Amino acid sequence: RDRLKRVTVGAVAFTAVAAVIVAVVLEQRRQEAADARASAAAARDRAEGVMTFMVGDLLDDLEPLGRLDLVTRVGGRAREYYETLPPADASAASLENRALAMRRLGQAFARRGDLPQALSAFRAALASAEALERRGTGSSGRFQRALAEAAIGETLVRQGYPTRARELLESNQSLLRELSAARADDAELLLARSELDARIARILLSEGRRDDAVGLTQDALAHAERAFALDREDLARRRTVLRRRLDLADVKYGPDRRKRVEEMHGVIAEIEALRLETPDDVRWTELEAVARMRVALAQQARSRFDDAATEAQLSARALADLVRRDPANLSWASWLASAKRVAFQSLLQKFRPTSNRLDEFRASGTSSLGVASPVAAP
Repeated sequence: RDRLKRVTVGAVAFTAVAAVIVAVVLEQRRQEAADARASAAAARDRAEGVMTFMVGDLLDDLEPLGRLDLVTRVGGRAREYYETLPPADASAASLENRALAMRRLGQAFARRGDLPQALSAFRAALASAEALERRGTGSSGRFQRALAEAAIGETLVRQGYPTRARELLESNQSLLRELSAARADDAELLLARSELDARIARILLSEGRRDDAVGLTQDALAHAERAFALDREDLARRRTVLRRRLDLADVKYGPDRRKRVEEMHGVIAEIEALRLETPDDVRWTELEAVARMRVALAQQARSRFDDAATEAQLSARALADLVRRDPANLSWASWLASAKRVAFQSLLQKFRPTSNRLDEFRASGTSSLGVASPVAAP
């Protein structure tokens, strides 16, 4: 009996000691796990800080230099990082950064003319924005979703699907108007509305709805001017205002080519001054080249072939410099080819004898009144 008692007491003591040891081991492991989680969280925070710099300050520094090849490389590295991060481990800030990174990567691809890659990046941005919206983060997720869907819509337009694009863009137009009610002086939101209204206006113009396009383009200009008024030192906002003024001249004075040229020349004068102030920012060069091409086409339509050739040549010269900076930029290369073609056509028309142009005109079967020419009638 005594022996049984001693065994029982020993067993109880051993169990108690074992329980203490197990508790200590478990606590140690829990602490190690907590330390590991804290260490992993700290590492993610550090990585997130690097990603924030990469998709923010670094891209802001690269874009003015015209190095879109580096922009896409940096954006690609950011994409690789976010793809390795499990969605459950992503914070709201991480999801927002991911949406921003993918959208900026898509914009870089779009500017380089790689629309399939751009669309892929924009859809990745949309996925992150929708995940952010499901977190219930207020208007942030909805805003990021609107920006991503608007970018997808613009890409669809360039790919030749205007109807699908307009439906998507008009849906986002309503969302941005709703968000504006609570964020009336939010510059980012105002600029987003400006871009979206301008995109829809271009689609409406292609459908022959000029009056609607003019009204929407005027709204787009008003949003851009309001954003610029909030910070008149922000050159990016001023650049948006000038783009909207070019858009309005195109849309509003389309049939009145003389007035359109006058309005665009006024904008070009401002662009030239700003380009001289910031010679390292190629975005002014790009904007001036595009503006001069618009003028060249308007002058060509007025039969002002000498002026058209001059504007096209100036545009081609600027674009050639941009292409030298980034030979892989398909958009710049395409614009350069167009500028050279317009310059060549204008010079050809300028030096072609008037009688030859008249014979060609008659052979086309159209008179100056827009009716069938009797010369060409069967």
